[in-house]
Amino acid sequence: MGIYLDAYRDTTMDNIAIHSNYVHDIAWEGIALNVEVQGTLQNVKVYNNIVNNAGKADYGSGIVLSSYAWNPDPPPDPPLGPRIIKNIEIYNNTVYESGSTSGAWPGGGIVIGRQTLRLQASNITVKNNLLFNNYEYQLRVSSYSGVTGVVTGNNLVFPFRGAANEVHGSVEANPLLVNAAGADFHLQGTSPAIDAGTSTLAPATDFEGSARPVAAGYDIGAYEYGGVPAACVSDGCNNSCPAGCTGADDPDCAGQCLDNTCATDTDCIAVPPPCVPSLACASYLGKCSTNLSDGCTNTLDCSGSCTAPASCNTSSWQCEVPLTPPAIAPALTATTATNAVELRWNIPIGIISGYKVFRDGALIATVNGTYFKDVSGDYASHSYQVLAYNTAGDGPRSLAVYQSAAIIPVTDVKKQAGIADFRQLIANVFKWTLSIIGGLALLIIMIGGIMYMGSTGSEQRAMTAKKALTYAIAGLVIILLAYAISAVVERVVM
Repeated sequence: MGIYLDAYRDTTMDNIAIHSNYVHDIAWEGIALNVEVQGTLQNVKVYNNIVNNAGKADYGSGIVLSSYAWNPDPPPDPPLGPRIIKNIEIYNNTVYESGSTSGAWPGGGIVIGRQTLRLQASNITVKNNLLFNNYEYQLRVSSYSGVTGVVTGNNLVFPFRGAANEVHGSVEANPLLVNAAGADFHLQGTSPAIDAGTSTLAPATDFEGSARPVAAGYDIGAYEYGGVPAACVSDGCNNSCPAGCTGADDPDCAGQCLDNTCATDTDCIAVPPPCVPSLACASYLGKCSTNLSDGCTNTLDCSGSCTAPASCNTSSWQCEVPLTPPAIAPALTATTATNAVELRWNIPIGIISGYKVFRDGALIATVNGTYFKDVSGDYASHSYQVLAYNTAGDGPRSLAVYQSAAIIPVTDVKKQAGIADFRQLIANVFKWTLSIIGGLALLIIMIGGIMYMGSTGSEQRAMTAKKALTYAIAGLVIILLAYAISAVVERVVM
């Protein structure tokens, strides 16, 4: 368990702030707000926290508001009262790859109402949180009747999992963190989280103490892009780097630039001549995963994937194109939806420009996220594959999965049945008409026969009777042929 706040057994806990914590690599909840047995938890603020890889055991999630179902045995008399949690504000937190992946209660990023036994939760605000690549969901709000007055807004969720009661984000795109896998949750310069937050509840500083906002608006998550912590200042001679500061904060430290004005550099990387970098290389920050520069070579700059011009003018540093395509896109799944198939997959290793989706071996779409809905127009089973690509080329295709769209809707079945009924009606009318005409032909044959037998002594009457018999017999043959043809057509079409 990371941070566990519990109003236990008739306790009232009030006016508490949980902020500026880094909670990581733990089995249970990252940050939990809870009432066991009965009690009241109220007026709590949770902000500027980073939760990384937490809650991997059963019931686990990144940030949780819950009434865990502990009850005394035997039950007390009188019965226990409600578990009250109210006036809670959860904002400007970053939660990454958290939530249990096994057990009866899979978890995710932030959940309001994890367990709800006798829970009375009200006036809950969840804003400006960055929720990235968590397991079952990014942000979930229980539909339990005791959970009321929950307000969400300006949250970045990616990817949206579509779990029960999961809440969409104001931004649903890759947050473009500097190096999330390496626990660097700063925003890159092109992150969609920049200026996408709201000023409502936004703290005056970020996780590192940098002032908010830096630009036109507040950023989503625990970090403000481009912020400089107040404690990280230059001493002018590279002689110290304040505790907790990095090179991205202090221009005299190894991570950014050297001013090269002093005879000795005790804390920063030495500058090999003839390169003389300057503070202009601040424009390089955010372009590479490590943001480290030795001023002249590639060994510390973006893990070797950045280059500088021969003059070592660090103001013009740029990242190289990726050297290799991405790895295979993992965990591709295909689920049936109404008239469609929904595809989901996980983010592969490597630099990603986008994804290509294949049906039965043919490219059908290019997308940016890890979700695609295929409306193929039929209900046959198809094979699906996905690959990730970048400027270096296409990665390998995933293993094929097979799925078909949902059963034909009842409205379509009725429509097809109506068409079949209409065809049958036309066939029946045609057969009835042939039967009537055939009956008339037989009647004419009988009348012609009678006329012929009564034509004795009259050659003209005999000729008339012969013509009537000839026409009637020919007509009857044609009718029988038409009837036979219609029966064959009916078997093929109907």
